[in-house]
Amino acid sequence: MGLSVHPGPRCGASCNTAYLYGYVTRHAAAPPGSRALFLAVDLLFAGGAPYLAAWLLGTPWTAGLGLVATVGALAVLAWPGHVASSHPLRWTRATTTAFAATAAATAGWLCGLLPDTAVALTVALAAGAALLVRLAWRIAAPSSGRRAVLVGPLDCRIRLREHLLGHPEAGLQAVAEVGPGSEVMGGLPNFPLGDLERVLVEFQADEVLISTGFDDRLLVMEVMARLLDRPLVVRYVPDPEALPLFCPRPADLAGLPAIDLSRGPLSPGSELLKWVEDKVVALIALVILGLPMLLIAALIRLTSPGPALFVQERHGRNGRPIRVFKFRTMRLDACTRDVTTGTFRQATQSDARVTPFGRFLRNSSLDETPQFLNVLLGDMSVVGPRPHPIALNRKFGRDIGELMRRHYVKPGITGLAQISGARGETRTVEDMRRRINFDLEYLRNWSLWLDVTIIARTVFGGWINRQP
Repeated sequence: MGLSVHPGPRCGASCNTAYLYGYVTRHAAAPPGSRALFLAVDLLFAGGAPYLAAWLLGTPWTAGLGLVATVGALAVLAWPGHVASSHPLRWTRATTTAFAATAAATAGWLCGLLPDTAVALTVALAAGAALLVRLAWRIAAPSSGRRAVLVGPLDCRIRLREHLLGHPEAGLQAVAEVGPGSEVMGGLPNFPLGDLERVLVEFQADEVLISTGFDDRLLVMEVMARLLDRPLVVRYVPDPEALPLFCPRPADLAGLPAIDLSRGPLSPGSELLKWVEDKVVALIALVILGLPMLLIAALIRLTSPGPALFVQERHGRNGRPIRVFKFRTMRLDACTRDVTTGTFRQATQSDARVTPFGRFLRNSSLDETPQFLNVLLGDMSVVGPRPHPIALNRKFGRDIGELMRRHYVKPGITGLAQISGARGETRTVEDMRRRINFDLEYLRNWSLWLDVTIIARTVFGGWINRQP
């Protein structure tokens, strides 16, 4: 996605500011989709280094097995390093990519495709490239000595001060505060707004950070007027408590600066990566599960009258209705009544509407496998918030204002809520709120590695459903 995810409260109030402020200070120069470009460069380097070493030594590397060895090494090593770091020159990315190149060469050596000298040269090339990237990162990274003065109301300054203390990678050191409060606030000297110019000179400030609510236009205008003749960096950091922000980020509106206050987490490059992930995983799943799914469909028809599939309208991306496929697990009369009357009743423990074979399908989560077809059709993702029946969203939407924000992305077959135990029947608002919190945490912290982790945890333990 190109945006780093910070630890701490999972993009609650303070993490919203982290998302926006971190982007402004470290990623403003990265164009949309740049993460996919940098990943391509990583893959080319990690895969090309062994070939280059073999070519320099005059030792051709058999393309077929060599390519297999390279791709295998990259899959194991390059992806975690790429996902772990969002800056194109980040040291961890360079190190991991160099390690992937070394692993690819070693795999080629183990297969008898490369001599020892070629492996040694690959290591030298990879280490040299990593050191060059390290040097470039040191030059491009912000120095840790930039001194900042915090301006704004007391509570806004406290939140910003704590954020800067928790994120030294921003390269900013708060040296003084300006605004209401006592003479010393959180260990920093505090001054009235009238002393701003003197404070900047006395503390040799490099930047001024204004943190306040969106409605405090007068403070912003006064600070800007006072600093009109001073060539300092002045940043406006919206206070997260002033507005219910969600994944905010700077934007460009045909040359006009803008701030997205509430939006989905995926950049265009991330959208492409997730699209590829969905299609590849869905195709693999259908190849593996195709015959078992045909057998399940036949057993449903043999054990109870009615169609094998149950199709229900649910909320998809942006809240638009989609038709979701499931294996039918209830008696036909119950399914027909719910569809024709528009009523909805959640399945419960020992629900009389569920057939014996349907209970097995629910307990094993096999009833959800037809949704890989939804993924191929483009209505769902492999990983994302589970699609709720429309009536269920309407029922809890009045009490949980953020419920529909989970639909900034396509719904998924599995998700963070499901592997965290927040699945099945939601009897109370607290049950639903717990699930929504996991869903929003997933959106705020999305990465390809998070998707891979959720898929792995689902495969190795997430199929068994102890809920109704």
